[in-house]
Amino acid sequence: MDSHTKKILVLGATGHCGLGVVDRACARRNIGAVTALVRNKERAEKLFADILAKDGVRDKLTIVEG
Repeated sequence: MDSHTKKILVLGATGHCGLGVVDRACARRNIGAVTALVRNKERAEKLFADILAKDGVRDKLTIVEG
């Protein structure tokens, strides 16, 4: 797997979990995609708003409810 296709899955019991991890993961250049698995997608999107606002991050971050 080359550096452009690497993915990281960030697991969190609530939207609060993994916020810093998501931010750091999105900032890493060698990760192609970040998936945050949260219990409440709406709440997580509000918490991740600053991260999602950064250039190039919206394409990289996927928030999945589960």
